[in-house]
Amino acid sequence: MFRSFIILLSLLGVLSSAPALNASARTDELKNSLETANRFYSENQYDRALAIYNRIINDRGPSPDLLKNIGNTYFRMGDYARALLHYERALLLRPNHPDIINNIRVTREMLGLEAPATPPTKVFTSFLNASEWAWLTWFCFTIASLIWFPVRVYGRTRPALSNLLRTPAMRAIPVLCLILGTAAIGASYMETLSLRHAIVIRKDASVKVSPFPNAQDRAQIRAGERIRMGNAHGSYHSIRLSDGTTGWIATSDFEPIMPSS
Repeated sequence: MFRSFIILLSLLGVLSSAPALNASARTDELKNSLETANRFYSENQYDRALAIYNRIINDRGPSPDLLKNIGNTYFRMGDYARALLHYERALLLRPNHPDIINNIRVTREMLGLEAPATPPTKVFTSFLNASEWAWLTWFCFTIASLIWFPVRVYGRTRPALSNLLRTPAMRAIPVLCLILGTAAIGASYMETLSLRHAIVIRKDASVKVSPFPNAQDRAQIRAGERIRMGNAHGSYHSIRLSDGTTGWIATSDFEPIMPSS
């Protein structure tokens, strides 16, 4: 009996250590892959470095540093539009990062693009990304509910608790949480709108008046231009430019900042 118990404990120990060993092996694999990709980058073997960076993203998902590395690789290759695309993707995950912002500025200059106008609301909304604003909204409304709910439910049966929660300080907390939560909703909405933006990757792409290859051109836009995507129709997307111009552009001429998959 005792021997069977010892065997069972040993098996449980082996099974419990397996996930940790597997995680450690995956971490080592990731580290080795990054070192290999960085070495190829330093040796100007950009295609090979890019292949490894993209493989890591496919396996592990994107990260700001990895997206910035891909942007740097495209920049060295002279593909400034795709470099800008990946810098914008990195900024989406890490708002207000100075290195990423500087890379975007330099890349836009290489593309001959003017600095985009920054809406006043962007100063506030860029502190967090859309997901973080959503979490802040949930947190604020949860705190407000946890304070107001006991007052409504136990206000009569537990006077001491009710009096505590009705003090000026405790009254102010849920009000502030509601104000901050409402502001967070607006910020989350504004940041969500930015997920519909894309970067033109084709030089001198045409904006057409309708979603057909033979349609009349309405405007020409440079590679690297930031556009806002609308509805799709066949192989075309409706778009809006920063100056308010609307039209249709071939789906192959741009890539969304937020990938669809």
